[in-house]
Parts: sequence; structure tokens; C-alpha cells
Amino acid sequence: MTSGPPGPDAQVCPAGAQVGIGVVSRESDCLNNRLGLPNKVFEYMHAGLAILANNAPELQRLVDGQAIGITIASLRPAEIEAGLRRLLEDQPARQQFQANALRLTQSTYHFGVEQQKWQRILQHLL
Repeated sequence: MTSGPPGPDAQVCPAGAQVGIGVVSRESDCLNNRLGLPNKVFEYMHAGLAILANNAPELQRLVDGQAIGITIASLRPAEIEAGLRRLLEDQPARQQFQANALRLTQSTYHFGVEQQKWQRILQHLL
């Protein structure tokens, strides 16, 4: 299977916004991929996209726990296709995932909240 060159970063979220879904596909083949959260997750959330992600522990905790999309058990093409179909066909669920993602970016996952955390850490260190 071949793919074209990656699109410019500025076009990633607008392209996903056309269908309202952002896909996060990271092999859980190392500790970083199992426990880390890629920036794309938060970019998708800020763009108001429902998320389709594999079930790496932290991805699953965020996506399922915050009801911002669905997780799938593997990155096999058939599983990805089934997840996409589920999100595309269940418009009410997709819209709720999108609304939840936007709500979280406004209440939790934005620089204002993170800035306060950093200021507390720095004040404690100084």
C-alpha cells in the first residue's frame, strides 16, 4: 500500500473538519506510543472533530473516558473502516463527540489552564 505525501499541517484539521472526524493511528509498539498522547489529538479536539483512535491506554482513557470519539482494538484496515463507518453513520453520536471535544478544549485543554499549572510549579521552585 502506498500513500501520497503528507498534507501541510494547516490543512490537516480543515480536511478532517469536512467529515468531522480525526483519526489517530499509532502502533502500541513502544512505551511512548502506549502512554503518550500525540499533539494531533488536541488539534482535532480544538477543531471540533470526533476522534477515532486505537486503544493505547492513554488514548483510550481520554477518548472513551471523555466521550470524544471511539477507540478500536487494532489498526487493521477492516477495523479502521468499521470505526469510520460507525462514526459516519451515527450522526447524533458523532455530533455529541464533537461537542464534548470542543467543551473540553474550552474548559481544560487550553493554554490558560496549562499556564496556571506552570506558574504554580515555577512559584514552588522559586
